[in-house]
Amino acid sequence: MRSLNSRPGQTLGELANYYGWDDELIRLLDTLPRAVADKYVEQAWSYDKDSWRHILPALSASDSVLCLDARFGNTAAAFAETGVSVTVIHPCPVTVHIIQHRLASMNIQNVEVIHVPLETARFPFPDNSFHAFIHHDVVATLHADEAIAASPFASLTSTLFSETYRVLKPGGFAHFGAKNPYGYARLLRRVLNSSGSPSKGSRLTPMHRAKNLIRQAGFLHLRAHPYLVENDNVHEIIAPSGYRSTKNSLATSERLKQIVLGKTGARFLAPAYGLVCSKNQNLPLPLESFIDDLCARNILSKTAGKSFGFQRYLSLPGKAIITLGNNGDDKQNVIIVIPKVARVLDWRRKEIVIVNEVRAVSPFLASRLPRLYTECSIGDMTYFAISEIPGMTIDRRVRELERLTCNAVDFLIRFNQITTREISIDEAVFDGLFGSLIRQVIATYPDTRQIMEKIEAHLRRVVPGRNIATVWLHGDYKLENLIFDKKTLEINGIIDWEHSRRDNLPWLDLMYLLVYNRIMTQEHDFFAAYREVILDENLTNHENTVMASYASTIPVTPDMKTVLSCLFLLHHIGFRYIYVMRRELDRHNIFNALDNVEKRLARLSI
Repeated sequence: MRSLNSRPGQTLGELANYYGWDDELIRLLDTLPRAVADKYVEQAWSYDKDSWRHILPALSASDSVLCLDARFGNTAAAFAETGVSVTVIHPCPVTVHIIQHRLASMNIQNVEVIHVPLETARFPFPDNSFHAFIHHDVVATLHADEAIAASPFASLTSTLFSETYRVLKPGGFAHFGAKNPYGYARLLRRVLNSSGSPSKGSRLTPMHRAKNLIRQAGFLHLRAHPYLVENDNVHEIIAPSGYRSTKNSLATSERLKQIVLGKTGARFLAPAYGLVCSKNQNLPLPLESFIDDLCARNILSKTAGKSFGFQRYLSLPGKAIITLGNNGDDKQNVIIVIPKVARVLDWRRKEIVIVNEVRAVSPFLASRLPRLYTECSIGDMTYFAISEIPGMTIDRRVRELERLTCNAVDFLIRFNQITTREISIDEAVFDGLFGSLIRQVIATYPDTRQIMEKIEAHLRRVVPGRNIATVWLHGDYKLENLIFDKKTLEINGIIDWEHSRRDNLPWLDLMYLLVYNRIMTQEHDFFAAYREVILDENLTNHENTVMASYASTIPVTPDMKTVLSCLFLLHHIGFRYIYVMRRELDRHNIFNALDNVEKRLARLSI
């Protein structure tokens, strides 16, 4: 069984086991060119629920959508999940079968998949058939197959645009998402690697030519959106005012990106773009319904409402996060979070309760939380409105990392001092602090029951009767969830409270901070960083310093520190991140780490 470039060391068989694919789907994948099959697998890993689609006009459940699906069923599934009727077309017969197979396995019924042969120059549908047309290929998946690339519908051609116009109903709209041959990163690679082949790039259609062809086809109303692409998905839709850095803003690459992808440059140099056009009807402004709803709720100012637009639009797994504001005025900016999956919806509702509770603890904490955090809805769509906290987050190595980490530890110490409570570990406390973690891990990974029962037995011999200083646990305390002032590097805010617990275990938040620093600076996975930083305490001088600073405020005995280091792992795999035991690497990592934990606790209980 061949291995895949996109996931070294993993075969199609291993991935099939991970996703539950059957032998027929593997057989179909093996008949595709290597590059095409690899794209399919990569997109199966990183499927983002197509959260970019809120720039499009709204669709009702009775509407019909035609989709040239370059994402192996992902795009069709995203629209079909909203209840609309979807018709998928594709020039590759094998891919048609894969899409049918994929949608059937997802139990999506309201989709028809049709093969349109390569030589076909006309869609097999009558005029005025569909309310919308979607072509989304921001990584040029169709071009990965040389034969398919010859289809008049595999790229943005005059035939594609004219046929789209013909089959759309009056007032219907189309979205064309495509890779940009002049994207800044692509141009940079060409400069650095002069031997690179220009042939594939030459088949990509520049935005200015695509816009001309769209108008020639008869579309009168057109809007262009520059896209940033990450892991083969639209990661961000650049605002009309240009790219605004809110993550890693101190990095040279981010400063350069703000210059290159400014108000003018983004229109020409973004890695990909989306063209939205309508037939015989003006396009509504993107996110207009959300802005109107927020104005009606007096969350945004009605007088300023006309000039409100999105300042930032992140398309993330399971959700879209959009900053709405007026000419960059931070005091007016509101962030809306639109969940795409039930899990994210539940987390946001839980977070509202937690944020309000934390705000009530002290003015110091309240000043670093959103002033507004409320649930809203438009029709049957739920979203959350949150006041923006200006600043930046960090998720990669930057020059000021040690200073940022010190500020994070100082804040954590004060947070813990405000919320600490000394208690004795009786049966009720054991059940709440330790038993809940054990039960959660077993519920999530039933195969771990035997080793988890051993771990529980060791804990019951070690901790009852001891005193412990409980704190308010954030549960995901890392630089990425802290908002720093771009000038002073002080903490302006803390986000992502869904894993938070009051009267909980100390030290865990510090461990998250140090482990995730190591993950982003040395590119370790979690288990390698956990072993090196927490279990082996192979620390840098700076890490030793911040750990000693925390220990002077929340002291624990050496054996209780060992206990907490073991419980940190249980919290991570039980609450914070869910691994898939069908994946052999995940299974190995979890059992190896649990075995290490069990042995360490066994030595304490002797």
